[in-house]
Amino acid sequence: MAGLLPTVTLLAAYYILSDIILFFQIFYYRRRAQYHQSKPQTAHDERDPLLVDSSTAPKANSQSIFFGRAALYFYAALFVSLTGVVAFVVNRAEETPNPTDPTHGGSNEDIIEWKSQLFGWSSALLYCGSRIPQIIKNAKTKCVGLSPGMFIFALCGNLTYFLSILVASTSNQHLIANASWLTGSAVTMFSDLIVLHQFFLYRSMAQQASG
Repeated sequence: MAGLLPTVTLLAAYYILSDIILFFQIFYYRRRAQYHQSKPQTAHDERDPLLVDSSTAPKANSQSIFFGRAALYFYAALFVSLTGVVAFVVNRAEETPNPTDPTHGGSNEDIIEWKSQLFGWSSALLYCGSRIPQIIKNAKTKCVGLSPGMFIFALCGNLTYFLSILVASTSNQHLIANASWLTGSAVTMFSDLIVLHQFFLYRSMAQQASG
């Protein structure tokens, strides 16, 4: 794994935790929406106003929204950066040579082993297909409710992970051993670019229609 085992382990744990939170949000808000829809509607009479006075409704400050989102992305980037630093420190500690190790001074070649390749290519196939449902949904909903920041961070993460494998070595043995991870990252980056293109395209179309 190009000496990236601690990084990959932390990354996998982070993805699993994030996916659990996302699944919890999906089921929680769906259940909440179904509960509110099943509640009986409050009866109105002729004294109730037909329209709500927009002057009394709270208005969102665009500047505060911008700074709030910027702060959120900053803390997310800081968290990812700190995670990378921790993984780097752990990896360096594991790579410290041990004079008592009988393999000390030997070569650390990439070993192509069928079990790791099986799991690697299975992960790559699932990873490549993970964006297809989102791309199809974007075409139907015009990216309503889509968070572009998620895909920007995913794109940057896959790019740096892809480059980290290449920086370690460009030998044929190394590339073949890590081909599944390189393929998964490359195809996912291409899919993320499609998602971001959809987002900006539909946002531009909406602005032109409203203007």
